[in-house]
Amino acid sequence: MRLERGDIWDRLNRKYHIVIPVNVGWSRDGKNIMGKGLAKEAKLRYPACDIWLGEEQEFLFQSDPRIKDEDPRWIMQYPFGPLVFFPTKSLDREKPWHSWASPSRYETIESLLTAFPAWAAERKLERVAFPLLGAGNGKLDPIKVKDLIMTRLKDQPEYVLVTPIYI
Repeated sequence: MRLERGDIWDRLNRKYHIVIPVNVGWSRDGKNIMGKGLAKEAKLRYPACDIWLGEEQEFLFQSDPRIKDEDPRWIMQYPFGPLVFFPTKSLDREKPWHSWASPSRYETIESLLTAFPAWAAERKLERVAFPLLGAGNGKLDPIKVKDLIMTRLKDQPEYVLVTPIYI
């Protein structure tokens, strides 16, 4: 894992998969609520990704209603572009359309980061660019998130953490 400063979208030209922090949940019309930040930008670049992600998340939940927030099955690879959707929040099981209002959670991020290398290896993803998961609109401390990502993924030389500023 390396730390680089810059725009994460520039990594597309270098054949990286881009990790997109997302909400777990879907609106009443089945779309994922992509909100702000990188998720919103992903939706602008890949206009159907919110529909695909919402349908996949809802299907997963309907298939296994007892699924935990930290289950790596919530990490999803978009089949129509180099995106990896990475949840940072808990699912509101009663009102999935309201999950966006939950705060991002260090515990969810840490657990999914721990599972990520095996998840990515199964899908033959080698070059992966991570943002500061949950540190923008998720309101988590960027220094703590950076340390968490760098620690959990330290043995992954083809992974990069891209930050817009030096931290």
